[in-house]
Amino acid sequence: MTASWPRRKRGTAYPNSREPDYEYDAEGRVKYSASTGQWQYPMYNALGQRVERFLPNGSYTLDYPFSLSGEELGTYSAGGATWFGENVPAAGRILVQYDSPIRMQHVNNLGTTTVVTNEAGAELEDQLFYPWGQPWTVAGLPYLMHFAGMQQLQGARLHPTQFRDYTRNLGRWMRPDPLAGDVTNPQSLNRYAYALNNPVSNIDPSGLLTCPKRVAHL
Repeated sequence: MTASWPRRKRGTAYPNSREPDYEYDAEGRVKYSASTGQWQYPMYNALGQRVERFLPNGSYTLDYPFSLSGEELGTYSAGGATWFGENVPAAGRILVQYDSPIRMQHVNNLGTTTVVTNEAGAELEDQLFYPWGQPWTVAGLPYLMHFAGMQQLQGARLHPTQFRDYTRNLGRWMRPDPLAGDVTNPQSLNRYAYALNNPVSNIDPSGLLTCPKRVAHL
């Protein structure tokens, strides 16, 4: 048995929205997404990690292996026996992406990727963001990005975590807080609010626990 939120239809209830259409399974995970004009189907493992994505026309199937500690190790095409980027994780995030070109990821104190360089130190990308994670300015090519320690889901404008998905376009979670908040902290009673409505000072990389921003790694 599956359940889904109503799919958002462009030109009807949300005519000016840039958000894709989504459908969810009974556990609240994205079942379909249509951000590229074509439905894409993610598959999950027992831990809720997105481990595969494919298109219904069979044009491609991509696998996403994870390390024992939960970091995504890259993107692999079983059909073509080809890696589309291999990741080197460190401190709960991707430090280096081995692809063409090699990409070194530099983050700010929230864990958001703001600068990407190659192995020689030449800048490939420089981004600035609004507080909720929406891009403000981008110089260079837009590579896969992380906002506040959350990796962007390819093929959908979402940042999945262990417990919920965050959408930066709306600045909120797509599912309510499973812990229902704390009556002594009114901001936590909004079960869809991200980081207690204070994204400048707080982060929530798990989708379950808001904590102060961390010290930048690089």
